[in-house]
Amino acid sequence: MIVSGTLKMVLSSVRLPKVRMLIIGSCMKSTSKTLKFCQLSIAAIEGWVIFITGIHEEAQEEDLYEAFADFGDVKNIHLNLDRRTGFVKGYALVEYARRDEAEAAIHNMNGKELLTKLINVDWAFSSGPHKNRGHEAHM
Repeated sequence: MIVSGTLKMVLSSVRLPKVRMLIIGSCMKSTSKTLKFCQLSIAAIEGWVIFITGIHEEAQEEDLYEAFADFGDVKNIHLNLDRRTGFVKGYALVEYARRDEAEAAIHNMNGKELLTKLINVDWAFSSGPHKNRGHEAHM
């Protein structure tokens, strides 16, 4: 798993499974089972995953691929359907191999229109409040 400093997830004392981790940024490299007081941003095991909300109910995987392939090699698209209606639930996960590709997609597509609806794009793995939700974080 690759981890970096942008999502600002603070770990006070986390017990990790027997998995090697790479901490990018101002933190440290570690293969130990315990990390303390470090700001992190987490990638999926195989790539960097972004979370897209506000997707039109009739969107197809091809629509997402066409919109997000401009920023890099799309490794995977996960688009959930409602069992009852068969339409898209309104969100998707898109995975990129490289962090810079995912960052470019977030920067360029957040707040843009896709199939007549405005979409929100952010990192999929975050422990803090989402900045584009319009409400304040509760302490």
